[in-house]
Amino acid sequence: QRQMCIETDETLFVKVVKASFGQRRKMIRNSLKSVFGDFGGAEHPFFTRRAEQLGVAEFVELTNWVSRFSIL
Repeated sequence: QRQMCIETDETLFVKVVKASFGQRRKMIRNSLKSVFGDFGGAEHPFFTRRAEQLGVAEFVELTNWVSRFSIL
C-alpha cells in the first residue's frame, strides 16, 4: 500500500473530510459551517460543491484554507 504525503495538518484534514461527508447531500459550505462556524463570511470556491465532487488534493487545499479562516 502506497502512503501519500499531504502538506497540511493531518488532524484538521481528517476533521474537514469527516465534516464534509457527514452531510453528503449538502454543499460543503453548510457541512463545514456546522463544525467550524461561518468563517467570518469568507468564501471558498469549493463551498458550492458537494464532498463527493472533490479529490484528495482539493481537500488538502480546502483544509489549508480552513486553517487560515477558522476560529477553532
